[in-house]
Amino acid sequence: MDNENRSTQRCVEAVLLDLDGTLLETGFEELMPLYFDGLAARFSDYMPHDVFLQHLMAATEAMMANTDPSITNITVFSQDFFSRTDLDPSLIHRFEEYYRDDFPTLGRKARVDPWAAKVVEAALDRGLAVVIATNPLFPSEAIYERLRWGRLETYPYALVTTGDNMASCKPQTDYYREICSRIGKSPDVCMMVGDDPVMDGPAAAVGMDLFLLHQDGTLADVHRQLTTGSRNMTSFLGGETST
Repeated sequence: MDNENRSTQRCVEAVLLDLDGTLLETGFEELMPLYFDGLAARFSDYMPHDVFLQHLMAATEAMMANTDPSITNITVFSQDFFSRTDLDPSLIHRFEEYYRDDFPTLGRKARVDPWAAKVVEAALDRGLAVVIATNPLFPSEAIYERLRWGRLETYPYALVTTGDNMASCKPQTDYYREICSRIGKSPDVCMMVGDDPVMDGPAAAVGMDLFLLHQDGTLADVHRQLTTGSRNMTSFLGGETST
């Protein structure tokens, strides 16, 4: 179906915004070395750095592969991590302490896109549901800390996806379906704005429209359409602006 035909049938009702590499210019991979070192230090009395990272990554992969909608991502991670390490699950407090005390220091290296807050505000002003659709690999405290890095934490989002409230991850299509279910919108009235074809691209497979930075434009382009264009899907995809 071409853009002209689509625009006559549906309008944007919800905008899903990726965080790393989108609202935040800094991709989390840039912060990984510091993140890994900080977490590994919390368990240095139990295992060497490299062994901890092996278990951490394996548990993260288990979380990303989760297909059970009744189990949150963080629960999957915790069950896998403590099972494979034979550590007492009560040591989850060490992760919690890291995210509370150490994780915020990573924000010193984070860069926010100057259009990020403007896009969020413009979408809300248009009456759209706004979702922070970041990969929910972290607990809520860490996700909201990352929002604080961009001064984006206080907006009335329809949903912020975190490891505590989601049971699927990118790049699963179930992640996008779960968001739709949570916000009460069908995929065909949702627009995903991200930067990664692999992680954000599957939104298109469930029927959402997809705006990829560096391919379709910039956050400034998204903001311009939100403030001056129509809510037709075609407007975001490079079609004619309608009134």
